[in-house]
Amino acid sequence: MYHHSYSFSSSFADNRKQGFATSFAKTNPKGIVLIARSAEALDVVTKEIRAINGKIEVLAIPTDVLNGDSVAALWEKVKAKFGHADILINNAGTMNGSGPISEAPADA
Repeated sequence: MYHHSYSFSSSFADNRKQGFATSFAKTNPKGIVLIARSAEALDVVTKEIRAINGKIEVLAIPTDVLNGDSVAALWEKVKAKFGHADILINNAGTMNGSGPISEAPADA
């Protein structure tokens, strides 16, 4: 990972998924954006990332990915802080039904 890159991680910060964000922190990105519905869960992962590397800029934003307005507000905060996101890692949600995810409706 280039040290000048900003990175974006969509991580529901629970016991099974927080390891993904903390593992990513070990690549020394300049910044990580964390999202989850729970502010308390975000605080836990933010502390873990800062313990790995205190120089990483962490932006933790409580967000409901099922709510379009919440996601739009998230991107406004990302743009205001970092200007853009180089990497998007989305490990949130489930998909009901079958078929390619590219064919699923946005509100599914």
